[in-house]
Amino acid sequence: HTLSLSHTATTTATTTTAPTPLLDVLEGVIFIRFNQWPERGDSSHEEAERLVTEESEFGGRFGDKANPASFDEDDAMVLVEVFHPRHQLIRPRDFVALDHPWRAAILDLNGHFAVACPVAPDSSGRSSKQKPGVDLCMYNTTSGNYLNGSGAIIVAVAHDLAKNALERRR
Repeated sequence: HTLSLSHTATTTATTTTAPTPLLDVLEGVIFIRFNQWPERGDSSHEEAERLVTEESEFGGRFGDKANPASFDEDDAMVLVEVFHPRHQLIRPRDFVALDHPWRAAILDLNGHFAVACPVAPDSSGRSSKQKPGVDLCMYNTTSGNYLNGSGAIIVAVAHDLAKNALERRR
């Protein structure tokens, strides 16, 4: 579940090719995922080192990363990974304090991935005339239902972050 930021995307101009750093492309993208620290016992040597450096501070007992029983009250079961302006791995409540202008979230649904976007309300203050109160649009390319089970935890965090972002913009 690691995204390498060392690659560059290339755009073609009329006569030249100008590299665009991947970080600029990811400016409005966040990654909402489970804290992997509880599964450190099953990780490879390289991943274990990364987990100690990046995720140990978020806590969690040995167990399933998608099981609330693996976490104490002060632990973070879900993390938000930000790529721009600098790479950060933070708790959702700390992400809210950043007031980050995200436009899309990659959701780690514990085996599948989906994309979600905040939905801005129309002039009446509602998200849409057909679906009043909708704050998040999730693009799911599978037949799985991620509104229950472990995937629902990630979708709920995405919804809360979208709702908060939309309220701040009003």
